[in-house]
Amino acid sequence: MSTKTRRHTIRFSEAEWETLRQRALACSMPPGTFIREVSLGARPRQRRRLTEQRLLNQLARLGNNLNQIARLGNSGFSVPQSEIQALVQRLESLMEEF
Repeated sequence: MSTKTRRHTIRFSEAEWETLRQRALACSMPPGTFIREVSLGARPRQRRRLTEQRLLNQLARLGNNLNQIARLGNSGFSVPQSEIQALVQRLESLMEEF
């Protein structure tokens, strides 16, 4: 990483600065870093909020459970209705949280 030796002043309207600040915050960056990276061609990605990441992890686990149930059903095994209902209830619960 090179030493930053050049300093320049840029003026923004209040609305522009607030938009820029919000975009930088969504990417977990200070505004100055965000401005520098975007102006040099980077496309910073928004970071997921912790609640969103937890929801995605739970959905992935439920998807895995669904695949296991489907595999059993396709192999000729009887899948208990209670297992399917429990999975549906967990999915509905997650949907309400989101």
